[in-house]
Amino acid sequence: MNAIFLVILILGCLVCSILQYASDFKGKYYLILIAVLSVLLIINSNPDIIPDLREYLSNFNYINIKSNVLDVKPSYYGFEKGFMFISIVLKRIWNNETFYLCAIFLINYICIYKAGKLLFCTNECSFYSILFISLWLGYFGILYGMAVLRSGLAISMSFYGLILLYNRLYFKSLILLTLAFFTQTSSIILIVGGVITYIFIHIKNNKTYGIWLFCCVALWLSRISIYLLPLIGKFTVLLSKFIPRFFTYNLYYNKTYGNGFFSKKNMLFLFLAFLYVYFRPEDDKQYDSELNIFLVGLTVAYLTNEISIGYRISDMFFVFSIPLSYKILIGNKKLTGKSRLMMMIPIIVIPFIVAFRITGVDF
Repeated sequence: MNAIFLVILILGCLVCSILQYASDFKGKYYLILIAVLSVLLIINSNPDIIPDLREYLSNFNYINIKSNVLDVKPSYYGFEKGFMFISIVLKRIWNNETFYLCAIFLINYICIYKAGKLLFCTNECSFYSILFISLWLGYFGILYGMAVLRSGLAISMSFYGLILLYNRLYFKSLILLTLAFFTQTSSIILIVGGVITYIFIHIKNNKTYGIWLFCCVALWLSRISIYLLPLIGKFTVLLSKFIPRFFTYNLYYNKTYGNGFFSKKNMLFLFLAFLYVYFRPEDDKQYDSELNIFLVGLTVAYLTNEISIGYRISDMFFVFSIPLSYKILIGNKKLTGKSRLMMMIPIIVIPFIVAFRITGVDF
């Protein structure tokens, strides 16, 4: 990706978020500006640097435009029919790689915007749309909105679908969650995990959250994922006898992932977890539900910290860092106006840098 456009995008997100918080300007104009900057970043990126992205573009070029969109064949990469359906519809609109990447990104963008609007556009709390979008762009927008397209679509649609579910908009939720599942079947982990956590986990004090965080740190320092790796490998081999698809991805379950113990991403989200617990508001059930889902992801992250598939699974739950960061930056009474503005800088900027490094490009 082009570092110059990335820097412009980071500054755009940061400056626009601060301006919108400190003034009465309308968010829609900033939203258009951020979308334009993001599209420019996509247009000026180099797909050959990011292996996943090159595969998606190869698949896009492979699709037969005359295929029946209601019965589209899975690709030679094994992509799910839902993702193939979206790809062939976009190819019919315009057979152009740049258009395809921008369209996929904008679908993610709209899902996150709509989810945020549903969460925060109430009479009691103004909706600072640019801040919410900026918090998504920093990690998920760069990595999953511009590079790992299939997972990005599944995560964004699952997140929006779960927010709809929590607001009892069941029909719309079912549509979004179904689309997410058929875009990438692994999104069922977030869907089921989000529903179970929301229904069954109810924590009411910071002491319990502190114990949970301590357990996460202990899991990380113990490097338990190294010992779990052989067991997970045997389990997936057994599972693949009943669900053949698991055998296809056996490589991901049986391989270590870089130097996962020093994962900058997991350290970032651990730091955010401490912020979320410290600044946790009292008697906010919605906040607690989002924090519980996020901490499930953190627990998964340190159980699978050095397994190649682990970072994808934990990222599904980490998407709930977006509303949590938003709430501590906007509504927390423990922060003064100046300290809130100062906290915006690292919380917005650092995730951009982490995602940019993960995609394989350094400054």
